[in-house]
Amino acid sequence: MTHLRTRLAALATLPLILLSTSCGGDDAAPTAQSDPDSTTSTGDTGSASIPDEICSVFTAADFEAVVGAPGTLEEQPGGGCEYSQEDPRDVTVTINALVVAAESDYDAARGGATGPMDEPVITDGDSPGDHSFIGIGTMFGGDNLQGSGGATNGKVIVLTNVIQARGLPSEEITRISTSLLELAAAKLF
Repeated sequence: MTHLRTRLAALATLPLILLSTSCGGDDAAPTAQSDPDSTTSTGDTGSASIPDEICSVFTAADFEAVVGAPGTLEEQPGGGCEYSQEDPRDVTVTINALVVAAESDYDAARGGATGPMDEPVITDGDSPGDHSFIGIGTMFGGDNLQGSGGATNGKVIVLTNVIQARGLPSEEITRISTSLLELAAAKLF
């Protein structure tokens, strides 16, 4: 079970890896300007910054209020913040962020965050930030629902994950995902 949680938590950084390898050069993804159906907003990224250690802006109490149980706060290798409980079957959540480098970054992050899910149900919104999404689904043929979310203010993209093996219903995963996005946006936008 610990190996599953470790693999799923590692997937939390997948959208960031994809973005960092796809930005710039001749193979850059098309921007929102060339795609009239794009939902990405643009903004002045000159003033955007993200702490090197994202966990430094959060407290364990922040996450406990979202998850509803005590746990451990830990910086993830390669960036991001993870809050986990002692039992790996219980809820683990992650938050990561990146500065918007191109207008298409939000759409790429959304696809990367929900891509590993088996037939995700994705809900788009406009809060927090300019655009947001929450994807709920199983991963790799598993039985338990997981959650991935993201939001942007045009300068920063925050990404969240809810990982669990307790059979929590969609409504609870959505509640945790929504609260996690609101927390991430309040601290990182």
